[in-house]
This record gives sequence, structure tokens and C-alpha cells, in this order.
Amino acid sequence: MQLQVTNLRKQIKGKSILKDVSFTLEAGQIGGLVGANGAGKTTLMKSILGMISINQGTIKVEQQVVSVQKKTALHNVGSLIEYPALYPYLTGWEHLRLFANDDYNQKETEDLIAALEMESYLKRPTRQYSLGMKQKLGILLALINQPRLVILDEPINGLDPNGTKQVRDLILRLQKRGITFLISSHVLSELEKMIDVLIIIKDGVILKQTTLRRFQHHSQQRLRITVDKFDLARKLIGANEQIEISDTALMVPVAELQTLVPGLNANGIHIQTVESERDDFENNLLQLLK
Repeated sequence: MQLQVTNLRKQIKGKSILKDVSFTLEAGQIGGLVGANGAGKTTLMKSILGMISINQGTIKVEQQVVSVQKKTALHNVGSLIEYPALYPYLTGWEHLRLFANDDYNQKETEDLIAALEMESYLKRPTRQYSLGMKQKLGILLALINQPRLVILDEPINGLDPNGTKQVRDLILRLQKRGITFLISSHVLSELEKMIDVLIIIKDGVILKQTTLRRFQHHSQQRLRITVDKFDLARKLIGANEQIEISDTALMVPVAELQTLVPGLNANGIHIQTVESERDDFENNLLQLLK
């Protein structure tokens, strides 16, 4: 299913939370929504699900408008926002029966349970569940009615490494069936393993929407340089924010090299080694979100 958000604005108590937010996810894409706490991620997801009203803009799922009043298009949408809302005295199985549509697919549900390795505790009341167990149940409830679009807010919160891999593998498996995902997560290393499209939000504004491949391709190339008079070089560079100084080396963007080398030479500082490396996904995102 295609998801299209256009010029979305949301104010709460006079404060602008979302400011002309626009992005599109095509059917079968996995979009990663990235931003600091308070950037507007959860508000955006709740708006898409018709949970809260918006002040301006349009939200469309498969070209059908979604709002608090119009939710027909959400029939094929599953979601987990913030923490799963569970009844402590009901078992996992009872939650599944409560949330499942009349036409739900039992075989598909059993496959999901097996993929998340939940068989051993589904008959226990959820008050006995760990945080990770509750999180898996929340994900299962988001998927039980075979949605074509799934919106997940911090889906791997509370999961151990094995549970994180189970969720990741399941999402990638469902993507192959053409299911679209919008996922927010602070665990950037895991997000990088799943997404096709990167949506970066800061202070309610979309800074960038791009494919993961393109973002990685344009990652800033840097040079790791060692010199013979390191302390002198450190003083010479001073407060240049473009150059990172470690205990033994200078991390220099390629674009800064032409400015740096003449200054080093003029002060009798000789370069000993030069190694090329590229900023990783997490570092690049953090630089954008500063």
C-alpha cells in the first residue's frame, strides 16, 4: 500500500509540532523515521492513523484520505504506537482472539507466532510477561489481520539481541510479500539493516527523505592522518569543528585537506600516514540531527 503525507501541520496548545511534513512510501518499501525525542515522530504516526486531528495537510493511504473522521482506508493498516495496550489478566491468546477480525488467517497467525518464538508463554496472563514478551505481543497484534501497511513505533524496545533479529527477519520476510512498513527507532544500527527509505525529522520538519543506498553513498569521506608533531598540530587546528582530534590522529574531511596541509607544512609539521575511511550511518545521522 502506498502512504502519502502532504504538507502536514499539527499544533498542540499553540506550539507547532509538525511543520509542512511531506513524504511518500511506495508499496513494499520499508521507511525508517529517524529523529530525536520530541522531533514529532509519534505525533506524525498518530496523525497517519487518524488517532489525532491535524491542522492542515492531507494523509492518503492508497489514494484514500485518512483523518479522525475518515478511517476506511485504515482497514488494511496495522500499528504499534508507543507501548502495547494490554489487559494484564488476559492471556496472549485471549488478546489475539480479541483483536483478530472474523476473517483472520489462523495458519498465518501460527507462522507469526513461530517466527517470534512466542509459543511457550501465549497461554499465560500478560501481567507475567517481561517487557520483551509484551513488545512481541504488540507486534503480533499489529500483524494479526494481515495488514498491507504497518506502522511501528520503536518496535524493538525491550527486546534482547535474539528477539531483535526475529523481528527484523520477520519484517524483511513480510516486505517480500509487498507489505509496506513505516518504522521509528532509536536503534540506528538495527534500522539500517531493514529500511529502504530514510525519513529524517527534526523539530517537526522533514530534513531529508532519501533512499538508504543514496544516503550511504553520499556519506562523508574522511582521512585519518597522523603527524610527527601532534601536540603542535592540535594547537594549530584549534576550534576547527570540521576536524576531529583523537588521542593519536586527525580525522579530516577530504574537503578540508587543501586548507590543512599548507598550514601544517608552514609550521614544520610532517604527515606520517594517511588512511581513508567513511563515516558510518549512525555518525552521519547524528551530524544531521545536531
